[in-house]
Amino acid sequence: MKKLTLGLCLIIGLVIISIWMQNKNNLDNQDNSKEMDNLQFQLIIDEISTLIVNDAPQDLPISYELNQTTAYPGDSFAILVTDVKETESFTVTAPFYNEELHFYPYEEGFIGIIPIYAWTTPGQYTILASNSRDELVITLNVEILAKEFDVQYLKVKGSTAAINTSDNSANDQVYFDAARANPIQEKLWDGPFIQPTDGKISTDYCATRYTNDNPTPSRHLAIDIANQTGTPIVASNHGKVVLAKELIITGNTIVIDHGLGIFTSSFHLSEIDVKEGTLVAKGDVIGKMGSTGYSTGPHLHFAIWKDGTFLNPWTFFEKDPVEFKEDGS
Repeated sequence: MKKLTLGLCLIIGLVIISIWMQNKNNLDNQDNSKEMDNLQFQLIIDEISTLIVNDAPQDLPISYELNQTTAYPGDSFAILVTDVKETESFTVTAPFYNEELHFYPYEEGFIGIIPIYAWTTPGQYTILASNSRDELVITLNVEILAKEFDVQYLKVKGSTAAINTSDNSANDQVYFDAARANPIQEKLWDGPFIQPTDGKISTDYCATRYTNDNPTPSRHLAIDIANQTGTPIVASNHGKVVLAKELIITGNTIVIDHGLGIFTSSFHLSEIDVKEGTLVAKGDVIGKMGSTGYSTGPHLHFAIWKDGTFLNPWTFFEKDPVEFKEDGS
C-alpha cells in the first residue's frame, strides 16, 4: 500500500506540473526563457518517470511458511503458500508422506496440511517446494520426535468378533469413501477442536492392540471414550454432516466435514440425532453413546481423518491445526 500511495502522488505531481507549465507558456509566449522552461519541464518529467518506474511493484518470490518445525507421529504440519500468480503452479512433497498433498485457497494464498503417519520413524526430514515460475527448489527442514504409545490386550466374544470381517469392512468403507470424496474447500472449524464427550479413555490413540489369541497386533488410530449408554456426543467443531448411517462394523456412525480435508468420525452410537447435509456448530449434540457394531461395551470411538491418514485427536484438542505463530517463526 505504501508503494501504491507514493506512485499515485508522483503521478498527481506530474499532472500538476504539466498544467502549470502549460498555463505559464500561454501567458508568456513571448518570453525569451520559454526554451529554458521547456527544458526544465522535460527534466522534471524524466525524473518523475524514473521514480515511478523504480517504485512500481516488483514480483515477490513465492513464499512457503510452516506453522511449526517439530511434531510427533500422528500430528501434522500446515504449510501456507503465498504470492502465487493465477497462471502459476507449485508442488510440495514430504518424504514422510506418500500420498498427494491437497492445497486449498486460504487468506491471501493456499493452505495445505501434511499428515504424519503414526508409524513414522523419528528423525530429521526435508520438505521440498518448487513452482512453475523458476527452477528454484525451496527446502524446509522439520523434525519428527519420538513418541511412545500404549499396548493393549483385548478379549472379544465370538458373536462380536464375527462381525469384524474383511467383507464387512469393505462394505463400510464404500460409505466412508463416498462421504469424504469431495471435501469442502474452505475452513469451517474455528480454533481448537473439543473432546466430544465425557468419560474414561478406554483406548488411546495409536495403541498397539492384541485381540484374543491373534499374535498380529493392530493400531487403534482413534480414541475410545467409555461411559454410560445415552451419554451425549457433541460436534468437536463446526462442520457439515456428510454421513449419518448405521454401518456394520462401526454401528451408528456420523462423519463431519470440517473443511480443508479434515473429517471427524463418531462410531458405535446408540442414537443419531442429525441428518446428512446438516451444518453443525462446535458443541452441538449430534448423537448418544452406545455399543452398536463391533463393540464390547458402551463407548465412543472418535477419529480425525486427513487424506487417508488418521491423526491424533489430542493434538487437535490442544491447538488449531492451521494456527501460525504471529512472528511467522
